[in-house]
Amino acid sequence: MHDINIKTLFDPVKHSLTKVNEHTNQIIQKIDQDIANITKDYFKRGYKIGGFLATNRTDVTGESERVLPLDNNTKELVISQISKYVSWEYPALEIGPGDGEWTKHLVAAEPLYLVDINEEFLESTRNNFNPEYQRRLCCYYLELVEEETSLSKLPQQQLGFVFSWNLFNYLTLDMIDAYLGEIFKVLRDGGVAMFSYNNAERYHCAKHVEEGFMSYVPKALLLNLVNKYGFELLSAVDADYFVSWVEIRKPG
Repeated sequence: MHDINIKTLFDPVKHSLTKVNEHTNQIIQKIDQDIANITKDYFKRGYKIGGFLATNRTDVTGESERVLPLDNNTKELVISQISKYVSWEYPALEIGPGDGEWTKHLVAAEPLYLVDINEEFLESTRNNFNPEYQRRLCCYYLELVEEETSLSKLPQQQLGFVFSWNLFNYLTLDMIDAYLGEIFKVLRDGGVAMFSYNNAERYHCAKHVEEGFMSYVPKALLLNLVNKYGFELLSAVDADYFVSWVEIRKPG
């Protein structure tokens, strides 16, 4: 009876497996390249209004039509998280209050700052409150120019909480980069920022990008920016079909 050479039997199998792995890697590389080719222009695209990118030209009527539907459980979770971070001890900021839907959950802050690129939205939000509280709100018109923005009018290194909902979903990654740099400057040490965005790594969010409805911001790239500025990631939430947000903290 002849001795069986195990190595002789194993070598062809090993060779076949190596070929399979090489072929699989080639397929993955091809898919990655196809994705890169398809999405290369998405980074420059934002929400379109009347044929114009929202990052270049805005229209109040069109902006008012932007919605990010939430089921009741998700909305309660967002409100719960806000309540964890807003406090009478420190001022807070809401970027892009829109019609003021979330502003009422931020009023515990003292004072509360509001900034928007549309003065009409600032006025609309202010009118949700009685005259006495209106006088306590600190509203600032924010001029937005291409990928540059500035929160220099606000107190620097003093804010305890910065909140923005259904705004970054429509901004390019470069604009979010600029905002994060400004947010880092206005937050006190230990201050927290919370904002929604369009996580293009999710199917329904990717569809929004393809349709020109929201911006292309994959979670991995957003988290790279979070690390770039030295923020601590507290939470990155993917809820419902297309609702995503992050909670980040300035060290200290």
